[in-house]
Amino acid sequence: MVLYQASTMYHLLCCITHKLAYNDNEESELLMLEYIKPLKERKAFYEKLMKYGFFTRVRYVPEQQFKLKKGIALDENSTEKQINTVIDNISSAFVGWFGEDIKKYREIYVASDQHSLGIFLIKNKIPYTYMEDAGGMLSEQSRYLSITRSNNLTNHIINEYLGCAGRNSCVKAKLCNLKQQQKGFYDEKAVDFSIYETYKNIIPDKIPVVLNFFGNISTAIKSDKKSACF
Repeated sequence: MVLYQASTMYHLLCCITHKLAYNDNEESELLMLEYIKPLKERKAFYEKLMKYGFFTRVRYVPEQQFKLKKGIALDENSTEKQINTVIDNISSAFVGWFGEDIKKYREIYVASDQHSLGIFLIKNKIPYTYMEDAGGMLSEQSRYLSITRSNNLTNHIINEYLGCAGRNSCVKAKLCNLKQQQKGFYDEKAVDFSIYETYKNIIPDKIPVVLNFFGNISTAIKSDKKSACF
């Protein structure tokens, strides 16, 4: 069995694409952070995901509940003991909710490892594959980390302490679109993963069902301009 985590719709597309291309015949579980969809839309979206059958099991992660149990807010003056206490609290809250033996998963794919699953994996030195947060973002980590810092200082402190964003020894590989990285980028753990190339070269037969799942996306095109569809 394989485990995937998605925290955005882009991550969900990555997880679905990777599952169909590389683990299509294996049982799988998807964890989605609860705020991937507004509260009123979650039930219907869950039912839609299960109907399409991309994953054997799908669950929303109550991330907000875990954050409420972190204990204290962290800042640059927080001690190592305080940081570890918050990490322990988040990890324990996740384990209590998860209720599964993490060892049963042959592979674990994490999109955005700064959340509870990633914190739990890194704390317990459990190997996983990291999926970049957006196309080309692996080569712009300083910009990515500045965004996380501005969003939540406690999360940022934990990110830096644990080496989230794929910067720790638990990461076996980093799935990313190599063509979209900045010039001169190199990472020995980087593995090319392009959504476009995957559908074009590996699973072209899956394009209709995936487009149907995500729905029609209307785009205005000026007739006097050249256009391309990806």
